[in-house]
Amino acid sequence: MSGKVRFRLDTLFDWRMKFLAILILLSGLVVVSINYIISALLFLISVSILTGFSALEIDFEKKTYRRYSWLLGWKYGNSINFNAVDNIFINQSVDRSKYYSLSNRSTIFKNKVFNGWLKFSNEKKLHLFTRKNKNELEDNLKPIAKILKITILDHTSEN
Repeated sequence: MSGKVRFRLDTLFDWRMKFLAILILLSGLVVVSINYIISALLFLISVSILTGFSALEIDFEKKTYRRYSWLLGWKYGNSINFNAVDNIFINQSVDRSKYYSLSNRSTIFKNKVFNGWLKFSNEKKLHLFTRKNKNELEDNLKPIAKILKITILDHTSEN
């Protein structure tokens, strides 16, 4: 394979932040008649939250990969060298979240999650996705595996 390939992975912000960005955008529309500068600043903040994403770029000619964050046209991330791409694999883990109530009592929630990883020949691994549903994760990984012409290995107990 030659050239560069890019894969969009996930958004940078969750749905709560996107909801807040929509409220900021609406605030900016209200403020536009009062102050153009504040309105433009609020618009810029909301657009950056709504459009920011993380992506993976693999350059086969230079033998480098870069996981970067895209924010308002700027790409933030460092390039790392590799020899070859081996495979994609899926493993399973438990996500633990601890929540506190107003009375300072805690509750621990445990969720089974599935992780998709890209493995390089020099034992370097790059995390691609985490999903609660294994089929959804496989649907996200199949286009990447097809373009890179590699296999997806399943290291979970649910085969």
